[in-house]
Amino acid sequence: MNPLNDQVKQERAFLHDMASPLMVAIGMVEAVEMTVDPNDVESKAKLAKAMKSLLKMTDLLKARRKVLIALDQETSQ
Repeated sequence: MNPLNDQVKQERAFLHDMASPLMVAIGMVEAVEMTVDPNDVESKAKLAKAMKSLLKMTDLLKARRKVLIALDQETSQ
């Protein structure tokens, strides 16, 4: 295995390690959303903003993972 493949595998492992806590945070925000008073507009807005940020981070991780998978496939051939 070449050093580039090692680096790709390490980065993919790092992305996986980052994704797990993000999924926990998303679940926590969803749980809190269910307990918030529907009339509490400020809390609902803050939770929506937090969820949007978490989902953006998830999308960034997914996009990077795709790049790494493609790079790994190229260098493995």
